[in-house]
Amino acid sequence: MERTTSLVDEEILLQGAKTPEFASTNLQSRLNTWLERALSLNIRFSPAQSELMHMLPRGSHLGVNTNKGVKLYENNIITKDTIKELGVWIDHRLSFRIHAQLPA
Repeated sequence: MERTTSLVDEEILLQGAKTPEFASTNLQSRLNTWLERALSLNIRFSPAQSELMHMLPRGSHLGVNTNKGVKLYENNIITKDTIKELGVWIDHRLSFRIHAQLPA
């Protein structure tokens, strides 16, 4: 059987947790499993296109910016307050204020 190389784009991992730190720990474990499987299939993820955001409920007293990110290959993926997904800016409180304030 001939092997080919594939690219997986826009993969999303969601993790529920009580704190961003705990979520990052669980995400790292799941990401490591993905990376092991991807290696056997000749799939490589792009750290440059990878983003991490913790979504918190409104009024939460937890800090969103934690130094505990995840590691993709040898690259640290740090937490961001906002990300752009499918043309929509999403903030960590899911208010969509930033998206609404930007010009169309």
